[in-house]
Amino acid sequence: YLVVDPNGAVRAWLNKGGSGVSGWTAAGQVATGVNLAGGQVRFADLNADRFADYLVVDPNGAVRAWLNKGGSGVSGWTAAGQVASGVGVPADQVRFADVNADGFADYLSVAAGGAVQAWLNKGGTGIGGWTAAGQIASGTGAPGSSVRFADVNADRRADYLVVDANGAVRAWLNEGGDGTGVGGGGWTPVDSFVVGVGAPADQIRWADINADRRDDYLVVAPDGSVRAWTNDGTAGGWTSAGQIATTVGAPGSSVRFADVNADGRADYLVLGADGSVQAWLNNGGIGRGGWTAIGVYASGTGAPAAQVRFADVDADGRADYLAVADDGSVRAWLNQGGNANGGWSAAIRLATGTGATGDQVRFADVNADGRADYLAVAADGSVKAWLNKDGAGNWNALGAYAPATGVPGAQVVFAEANGDGRADYVAVAPDGSARAWLNNGGEITGGWSGLGQIASGAGAPASQVHI
Repeated sequence: YLVVDPNGAVRAWLNKGGSGVSGWTAAGQVATGVNLAGGQVRFADLNADRFADYLVVDPNGAVRAWLNKGGSGVSGWTAAGQVASGVGVPADQVRFADVNADGFADYLSVAAGGAVQAWLNKGGTGIGGWTAAGQIASGTGAPGSSVRFADVNADRRADYLVVDANGAVRAWLNEGGDGTGVGGGGWTPVDSFVVGVGAPADQIRWADINADRRDDYLVVAPDGSVRAWTNDGTAGGWTSAGQIATTVGAPGSSVRFADVNADGRADYLVLGADGSVQAWLNNGGIGRGGWTAIGVYASGTGAPAAQVRFADVDADGRADYLAVADDGSVRAWLNQGGNANGGWSAAIRLATGTGATGDQVRFADVNADGRADYLAVAADGSVKAWLNKDGAGNWNALGAYAPATGVPGAQVVFAEANGDGRADYVAVAPDGSARAWLNNGGEITGGWSGLGQIASGAGAPASQVHI
């Protein structure tokens, strides 16, 4: 899933199976742009290495390319300069697709009536040039703007699709084009390839989201959420995958994530102003078990939402409900299954306060014993720690646990970054980017290891970031 900003910069979320399998991994900004209009950007594999390259189509149809060597976050991009000089057609008629199954994206010109001229990619300008194949499709009478190219039958040749205004799709399978240099065999029409789902044509995208080599039918709504129908083959029809990328349905400031049922998956919680909690249990996210709506999970404790935290203080795997007062004192209700299954323990006085204000208090397991510890983060980013001995209000004062890092304390959160069970020190900047220091035992037994930047941001401010 790629977002091209107006200046041509690109942000990416890597597909690890979509929301329904193993979700999306934010890669942050993978291209900084080249000071052009985002509408000029295309993505296509020009050199058959299976990485989508960054292409800029100039108004006259000429093409400049930056070859993808792993994107900005791995080994970056290699400027290839101008790889095509244009063929005298405007940029909006230019398409890129592999029509002869050699792995190289070819240069196509789609005329107003849908006719297609092709220049086969033999390595592009300066490598192996282009071979003119002439007209490979005579058109169907549909406007050129409605023509798409996608491999819908997994034979590695891009097929010819027409997306009608209502989202319905007509398809002509590429059997080698019309015999003018693409391999012979022409095109085979497929009746009623997609009947449409009520979405307008400008919301339709084609991409292989499940790695079966067949391009799937996607609908991208104005808010960026995505519904998918996976392609089971031209004879087997389509399977609705439902919504595979979604927007948050509750105000972002009210959303929390915590594992409330000890299955290892963070659940989706929405806090009311009175501290009450609505819960959706995470069964694998949208598409693979989805979410189970619990409704009211906690009825409120008289503490305002701003004071409510979730942390497992008794090492049973379930996040408990904590209310942190302005003076840093803490009341806790131990999670025995929530209102859905067993309710909550009576309130206990978990901590009397340490001199830190409530907004300086964090809870995280810093010594890998399964119990969330009490941390006080000062304005300069330094941290004092009290280890949680039993989850019943008994603590072992450690004193200074992390030195000042030059990061404002308000930016500091704690999250497990490397799988050793100890919460690490993370600084989330106002732009959502993050730096981390790995916890080797803190200042007490081993100190910290600086990782530097671990996330470049996703275009969201820090107030929207959850780890």
